[in-house]
Amino acid sequence: MANDIDLGKISITPRGDWNNKTEVEYNDIWRYKNAKYLALQDSTGVVPADDGVYWYELSSQGKSAYQQAVDNGFPGSEEEWLQSLKQPALDGAARADAAVANMDKRFPDEISKIQSSLYNQLSSDLNDKVVKPLVISGTEQLAGQYKMNGEVIDIYERSVSLSNLPKAAGETKDYVIADEPLGFGTYVNVESFVASTGKGLNKEFFNFNYDITRFYINSQLQTCVVLKCRNTVSEEVNGLMHIQYCKFWGDVVEFDITLPSSVNKEAISLEIPPLKYNKKMVFSYITDDSYAIYQYIFSLINKRYIAKRFKLPDDRILTWHLGMQGDPQIEQYVSDAYYPEKPAQCTDGAGIKKRYATTVATWPDKLKNQYIGQDFGYFLPWMSEKEFKLFLTSGSW
Repeated sequence: MANDIDLGKISITPRGDWNNKTEVEYNDIWRYKNAKYLALQDSTGVVPADDGVYWYELSSQGKSAYQQAVDNGFPGSEEEWLQSLKQPALDGAARADAAVANMDKRFPDEISKIQSSLYNQLSSDLNDKVVKPLVISGTEQLAGQYKMNGEVIDIYERSVSLSNLPKAAGETKDYVIADEPLGFGTYVNVESFVASTGKGLNKEFFNFNYDITRFYINSQLQTCVVLKCRNTVSEEVNGLMHIQYCKFWGDVVEFDITLPSSVNKEAISLEIPPLKYNKKMVFSYITDDSYAIYQYIFSLINKRYIAKRFKLPDDRILTWHLGMQGDPQIEQYVSDAYYPEKPAQCTDGAGIKKRYATTVATWPDKLKNQYIGQDFGYFLPWMSEKEFKLFLTSGSW
């Protein structure tokens, strides 16, 4: 095909409509079927077409969209072509209707969730910001929550009366304000403190004449407070303290111990070991029968006589066993013998000491023996009667 001709921006006016009798000269422009063609050479009867030999198509005007679709390969009728144009719009409208319906269904739920979240947050913020009315009462009531370091603990409040406050400057006085431990080492606060000489129109207040120097838990698990007088007062002063606090969330167990009348209860001290729940491993030690379980394990656990070296003149090395101690024929060959300083033991979850357990295995091929003696002077792969009794009464079976 010939090279494209750049005509620039010009107005092209054809000489007329071409027919098969038109005498065409080089560079003539003729109209044919609503298109304009440039003659590339002289000709007569050559139908205009963009062949690059006789003709060059300059423009196509007036060709319908359907005809252009047919030219581009559409095989159907014009009605089918129009329907094909409508279908994407119909499909899109259907999808839009479905999306709108889904939005109509979801929006109320989503809006409800947002409203609920906003309400909860607003309520929380208001609770934090709004000052609640102070209720002076000896009855405990819930005041709020302690939220720190991932912990959420309820905070309670109540009012307590303190009579006969110290009167001399520098004098202190301890008061029991609760028969249970308060604060749990987490939170205690004096919300308000009032000190006065009693009811009356001309009575005085000494709120700022006292310092609260200490909160503590005594040996009876009571909550105590210490007040200190700043300046000497001449009248009797009583106090009213409003406190807020966390509480121990476990159970407090109380029990009574009945003693005989002959026992002086003042001479008795009760000690309860702390509970331990930090047992993180189990240890098991297994020995083969070629080693002496009695010598190296049982005797060590139960604080019994241990012979570290036991070698005969003929170089035989025997293991120390039940019945050997006190036999001069055997003890003469013992060296480095000793008693352990204390039993080998551990504690259970309640702090109670337990000796480590030990036992022996049974050899099935020895069960055929009809008689096993009560006592032996050397180590055997089974237990004798005395050994069994010793193990059974040593608290380690």
